[in-house]
Amino acid sequence: RGGTKAQGRCAAKSHAPDAPRSGPRGGSPAYFGGLVATPPLSPPRPRQLAMRRAGALRAQREGREVDQCLICTSITGATVEDCLAEVRSAAAQGVDIVELRLDFLASLQREEAGEGRAAVASLVAACGDAGLLCLVTFRPSWEGGQYEGAEAFRMETLREAAAAGADFIDLEYKLGAEAIQAFKADAVAAGRARIIVSDHNYEVTPAPEELAALVRGMKACGADIV
Repeated sequence: RGGTKAQGRCAAKSHAPDAPRSGPRGGSPAYFGGLVATPPLSPPRPRQLAMRRAGALRAQREGREVDQCLICTSITGATVEDCLAEVRSAAAQGVDIVELRLDFLASLQREEAGEGRAAVASLVAACGDAGLLCLVTFRPSWEGGQYEGAEAFRMETLREAAAAGADFIDLEYKLGAEAIQAFKADAVAAGRARIIVSDHNYEVTPAPEELAALVRGMKACGADIV
């Protein structure tokens, strides 16, 4: 399951076991029997996080390119409560974007339209409340995801996520240009979502010229981001 890793004390081999044993309280490493224990990395300061996220949010919602590196983590809870806890944890750890992996939600796997789509709207809203950009993915099994149900239900759920205010929607390149362009027209009309077109090759990394052709094909489909 996706998620961020908490950063804490780490140990690494030291070639100076007899070095002075200064404590981590002052920020310098302490040596213990040939191992060096470094102090925990300082988390981003709240003001820095708020400024970075605010700038990214403004750029996204004004249709401008984001000119900085942003950190994204996946939310893969089976229930709304699990997902909300992961969203709160991601925000606390300094993440900028969360990817809501709808194919992990049990209610959507069962295609419970009312409950599942209400869950999507509440999760998208929770991301906004936490000051996070929201990417929505509903990955089918034929592209390596968990969802094995009807394609019409999946696409309608993604449309509703766009209408609920998602910042990005991930669509698979294998859907084809016609389906991607039609969805993009609906998404733009319904909200502010930008379209990520993705492709997943779990066997090999294609040659550079193949990757370049893939990117060109994705852009020709109407991708905002590849």
